Amino acid sequence: MSDTRISKLQLLAYANTLSDKQIEIVKTIYDCNYILTDQIRRLYFTGHSTTSSATRTTQYNLNRLKQLRLIDTGRRRIGGTRAGSGSYVWYVTSTGEKFLNLIGKNAATLHRRRELNGFNLRHTIALSECYVQLHEICRAEENRPKLTMIQTEPDCWRNYQLRGRKIALKPDLAAVTQIDGFEDRWFIEVDLATEGIASILEKCTRYHEYYKTNQEQAQHGVFPITVWIVPNIERKKRLCDAMGRAFKSQKLFTVICADELESIVCGGVKEDAMT
Repeated sequence: MSDTRISKLQLLAYANTLSDKQIEIVKTIYDCNYILTDQIRRLYFTGHSTTSSATRTTQYNLNRLKQLRLIDTGRRRIGGTRAGSGSYVWYVTSTGEKFLNLIGKNAATLHRRRELNGFNLRHTIALSECYVQLHEICRAEENRPKLTMIQTEPDCWRNYQLRGRKIALKPDLAAVTQIDGFEDRWFIEVDLATEGIASILEKCTRYHEYYKTNQEQAQHGVFPITVWIVPNIERKKRLCDAMGRAFKSQKLFTVICADELESIVCGGVKEDAMT
């Protein structure tokens, strides 16, 4: 899509013609960086009688935002060309970023979007999936946790000092949930089993370094549990064993498969599951 310049007056007019939901969709796509049509459906169009009806409504709204040059689709699909419209990958254009800034929905420096390579795109979509799952788990139902905060990159990153050097801890996501008057804080790492164990342990070391600064505890009273989400049981065992050997003084991590996320968000993490 050519990025024809759109005036400030035109963008302000969009704010008056778009629905609140459509504006929030643009913001969500921006926050997630890249996200699938079907993930947007699961976030915003859950009240339809059938999935096909919800998908059509989702596609209509996304196409409307695309016509206004606020969002666009990448050249890649997730799942191949036979995967259907739900596999389209969406991102916010530079015009869409200017629109969000103009209406006060985003105060960050404008990104310059680029087509990601296969691995980075798969990882970003996996982060978007976790983002969606957290919202699904915490939907406003009785006896369910509430999602009171969720931060994507780079808002979830933390800076700290170590021996005079400024270091950035870069979780994939950060979230806060509340249930029965108790608040749980989470750092989340999505692992696709593409990195070596040494690289994982190096990042774990940064969590331990950041923990020792006491910055997070001073601000929020507790240090978040870091949840590593892995693709299979074998990877889970390898990470647990490696972390258990490397870090014995303080247990900061739990390693889970994706289907275990709901149980820990709703029921907490048992001490024997920490490493």
